Amino acid sequence: MRIFEEYLRLPHGMVDRDSIWEKRTREILSQHANIGVKMGFDLKRYAPLGFSSTFKKGTETTKDRVYEFVSKSGNFLMISPDSTASVMREYISSGEREVKRIAFVTPVVRQRNKNRNYRHYTQVGYAIINETSIDTRTETGMNLPLIQLAKGMKELYDAAGVKMIIRLNNYEALRRIFLLYVSESELAALFYKLQFASVDERSRLFKNIITDKQRCEQLVNMFQQDSIKIEPNVDNILNFPEEYLGIYKVARALKYYTDVDVYFEPANLQSIATVDNYHMRFVTLDGVHLGDGGEYTNYARRFHPEINSLYSVATALEEVERNGSIELPLDTMKKVTIFNMNANPMFVLQVMKEFEGLGFAVVVKGVVNKLGKAIKKLEEDCTHISILRQNDANIEDVEVEDLKSGESVSLMSLHF
Repeated sequence: MRIFEEYLRLPHGMVDRDSIWEKRTREILSQHANIGVKMGFDLKRYAPLGFSSTFKKGTETTKDRVYEFVSKSGNFLMISPDSTASVMREYISSGEREVKRIAFVTPVVRQRNKNRNYRHYTQVGYAIINETSIDTRTETGMNLPLIQLAKGMKELYDAAGVKMIIRLNNYEALRRIFLLYVSESELAALFYKLQFASVDERSRLFKNIITDKQRCEQLVNMFQQDSIKIEPNVDNILNFPEEYLGIYKVARALKYYTDVDVYFEPANLQSIATVDNYHMRFVTLDGVHLGDGGEYTNYARRFHPEINSLYSVATALEEVERNGSIELPLDTMKKVTIFNMNANPMFVLQVMKEFEGLGFAVVVKGVVNKLGKAIKKLEEDCTHISILRQNDANIEDVEVEDLKSGESVSLMSLHF
């Protein structure tokens, strides 16, 4: 493996992309926009850089994963580590206060990116802001905004050829249980400890805090399971605490509306600091994490008091491309390679313009020592060649060879 000097290398986690990747991701972005239009979303692309305060307002989850620096003018800046803060910032700064539905694209860079070997990627997703007409916080509520957002993500994955399941959790249920035994001020530290605890540590924590033996046993049993498939039309066969019973209704609604299998994932608390009710993870059939989302209302209210509710889902464009099988449209454009063997430059331009007028992609190559060998090395998508020599000055005499048929015709008689 060759070792290049620093200026010829990229930092760890940074990746240059090739043309196939670029074409495939453009198709995915096009599908993302089309699905957004169908669901009534406005398309937005957010800036990659902002003030550090934007990403720290209302939460302290950035920590060591961000690229933060001080500008020459003394401002504390941060490269965007997530889409949620950008969604809220743009909404408030634009003067919007009504219900807003957004299909967003956000460049993201993180120093620490768990389970991924790249540190820069693009989040695409959908958000609904200030939708307060539907009661989603009760045990019987279906949480219709999240169900529709999940359908949007499912259609995006389908368009890219990705099959997935939904893993569902309810942090509000856990919150309500703990508030029976601890104060509101203790909850954040308790959740942080619980989030990073082992299975045994979680069991001990439940036993130390939850004095109701039945509820404690239910939680201990729940948190020992990775994920549990929610079967339709089955009433609490899994013996959840009563605070979790809304999981059944939401899971059934998700299954009905998206036709995707839904699993209860009690032990995963990855977003508990920002998601305050139902949390969804979108996962491939073989377990690759694609994206997630949920209700961010409490976080949104801390960010700005004029945001009454926020529902948002996002996925990494790179993960969709990597796990998908999207088919690119066939490139039907004909491509001609012109070998300029010292012909007059103005004459070459005239020939180029004629080819372009006929709908060709045009590549010009200069003098080569071994013309036959150069022709054999042409790209596979090259369909025609034309050789211009030093004394050529009459466009009517320019010959064009069809590489597939081997036939040559005059440029002026070339038609399709």
